[in-house]
Amino acid sequence: MTYPAHPTTLTQLGALMRDNAEALRSATQDYLYNHVVESRQIFAIRAAEAHVELAPAVAWVLEHAEADGALAQPALRRLYELGRDHRRHGFPEQIYAVFADALRAGIKAAGCPEELQGSADRAMRAACAAMAEATHAADLAGAAPAHTATVVAVERPNRHTAVVRLEAGLPFDYHPGQHIPVTTPHLPGMWRYLTPASPADTAGQLTFHITDVGEASSMLAKARPGDQWTLGTPRGEFVNFPGFNLVFISYGAGWAAVRPYLLSLVEAARRAGTSAGFKATVYAVAPSPGEHYDTFFQANLMELAPWITIHHVVRREEDPWLLGAGERSADVSFIVSEEPIDAVVGREKVSVSNFVLVGPSDRVRVGRDRLIAEGVNPDYIEAHPWERGGQWARADQPPAQTEF
Repeated sequence: MTYPAHPTTLTQLGALMRDNAEALRSATQDYLYNHVVESRQIFAIRAAEAHVELAPAVAWVLEHAEADGALAQPALRRLYELGRDHRRHGFPEQIYAVFADALRAGIKAAGCPEELQGSADRAMRAACAAMAEATHAADLAGAAPAHTATVVAVERPNRHTAVVRLEAGLPFDYHPGQHIPVTTPHLPGMWRYLTPASPADTAGQLTFHITDVGEASSMLAKARPGDQWTLGTPRGEFVNFPGFNLVFISYGAGWAAVRPYLLSLVEAARRAGTSAGFKATVYAVAPSPGEHYDTFFQANLMELAPWITIHHVVRREEDPWLLGAGERSADVSFIVSEEPIDAVVGREKVSVSNFVLVGPSDRVRVGRDRLIAEGVNPDYIEAHPWERGGQWARADQPPAQTEF
């Protein structure tokens, strides 16, 4: 989708903000740093790592605003949740008045024409007001802005993957498949979204599966017992389809999001006293056999709930040298397919299935496009591509969820 260089609507202005992300981010950041000196200590030391989601989020607000800048309730609700999430930075509700001014400066610097500045400013002020309201309500309710958890164990099922277990000491509530902003003293001012691989429990125990890709994720994957992590407010939704005819396609550590959801289905079947109506199939995708992990749990899960089927798809039969793959269940067999979707459509009734794709953004987007090309209705596809800022995707793209 293309837009004119000189925008005449807020939707077109949103596209311009995505294209001019650096100018928007830089001007907004400079204004904020000059007017709120404390903010320099909160965000990443390197300017390029700070406010990475800013331009996509601003664009999303503009694209969902009315012509006069007004925001409908669905957009305001999402921004309300964003305000709750941003409490982890330690800013009071009063900061949002200054932030609205900073956004106005940033949007102008990124090329907003004069005739759209008024409506764009109204949209930003409405967004900031929603976030300020959320901050105020959470403060009054006594909700913790963040939690501290201690790393208690780290496993390396292969060279590229780390399974990190933490204890928060207090109950930490979240829904299966949600993502949690995480930082450590080794990542000053930098946060990454991770998805817990187990359901929430009353002991505050969490497990994350981390792929050793990218600077921040690599630092998290190198965690050691005793390390202190800071966890923000859980965000996002995962699986809006009913719990039947579900087909999950998880790429790499995308399995971490599917795992607790399957356990929630098992618990739902137990409470119902029957597994009738429940059916889930998983295609776990990895480059080679040794990249698959958690296979003993997967085998036990299928034995516990025969209505769950897990297939293991690989693109090649041989592991790369020095992968360091751990032991895997003897029950695991592999489907070799250069394009994983070919393995899926050859085994599933695509016309009656609900597809959920989760994992790195490039793989998920390719998978979604391939399913649509095979005749799957886009309404029956729920895509969760992991990328920074991706949860603020344009309306013609699937929203992303977390970063691995």
